[in-house]
Amino acid sequence: MTRLTNVQREDAWIYDLRLLNGRIRGLKGVPSVRTRAVSLADCHGWSYRSPAGDRVNQELRNCLREFHRVLDTDPAAPILIQASARLWMRLMTIRPFMDGNRRTARAFLARCFTQQGLTVKNFSPLKKFPTTGKLNEDLCHCQLALGRCLTTSHATIQNH
Repeated sequence: MTRLTNVQREDAWIYDLRLLNGRIRGLKGVPSVRTRAVSLADCHGWSYRSPAGDRVNQELRNCLREFHRVLDTDPAAPILIQASARLWMRLMTIRPFMDGNRRTARAFLARCFTQQGLTVKNFSPLKKFPTTGKLNEDLCHCQLALGRCLTTSHATIQNH
């Protein structure tokens, strides 16, 4: 079995997100990440500035690399929830797709949680996630919301 380079792994993660987005939106094929600027109307209440279209792939690569580094080193529930909250906030800030960003992020996190032995009760605490524009405060609210989404206790997760 050949081992993937970091760039190949990161490209596979981005492709995986694109594939999820296409399935969620009912599209044929795999949609590309956005290449145009995001208008305020596209942000649905998010007060963070999204990167320009030409930086979306690199921003995605960076946030997915950080998230998977946590999964590779310490997938225990409290650490996973913190990393997931950061990933959620970054995906909502990057807005990699023109539509379906929240649904795609929920599907991606649900699969990651399931692979780590967590059961997702529901994602309703994240559906209407209020933001204050203060990153640390929003991260804390996001971590609490993610904790309410799960049914498995933190103690049941086993480290690899």
